Amino acid sequence: MKSLVKIAKNFNFDNIPAGVLEKASHINLAEFENENTRKMNEIYLQEKQKAMYRGSIYNERGVLGQHFPDFKVKNGNDKICLLKARKITKRIVDGEKFKAVFTGNAGSGKTMLSVCTMNYVYEHTNMSCLFISVPKLMQWERDKAGGTDQLRAINAEKRIENADLVVWDDLGSETAMQSNSQEQATEFTQKVLFNLADSRKGKIDIFTTNNTSKELMQIYNPKLISRMMTKNPDNLIQFQGMDHRIIQN
Repeated sequence: MKSLVKIAKNFNFDNIPAGVLEKASHINLAEFENENTRKMNEIYLQEKQKAMYRGSIYNERGVLGQHFPDFKVKNGNDKICLLKARKITKRIVDGEKFKAVFTGNAGSGKTMLSVCTMNYVYEHTNMSCLFISVPKLMQWERDKAGGTDQLRAINAEKRIENADLVVWDDLGSETAMQSNSQEQATEFTQKVLFNLADSRKGKIDIFTTNNTSKELMQIYNPKLISRMMTKNPDNLIQFQGMDHRIIQN
């Protein structure tokens, strides 16, 4: 095989300073392999994250960019919620499969910590994860029932069915409110959510909601609640306190 390097005629290697050839020929293979592995892992995580973004349903792209260090503890309840979210995350990483509920007032940090949990699981396991805005999903489902954008909803249903972990954000807000009381979800909404919940038996789901358990029982059929909700207090996080979305001076 012909050499890729041409050496000038009558080149005298004796004129090369001592040590130069040794340095030029010496490659630290361990360092090279470690750096190459690091770069490949970065590329893998970037592509994996893009896949999660493409498959998820959300209103604001930034909502998926949250990690545990981003959560600012402002009071005692925040600390408790953060610790419980980390415990739930560890249990998922360790292989447990269950339903969890993050409940509390709007802006209290439910969505943020559910995303932190999802991102940690996504980055430290081989699990596939999705973030689903329930109100937006239901709009897609209504479009599908009306004969428009059917493929969009069908593909979303398949992704939800196959994902190892799904964050269901803002459950209950897709239901109309009347006179400050919870109106029962329409038959159509209940049927769609029931079929999706039924397809996810034995998988991991995290629900965020502004509603209490009593309000959810008024909104949804008990059969649907039994597939979505948890009875284990270790899987429930109750958020209180100030709105995390408001910048505090």
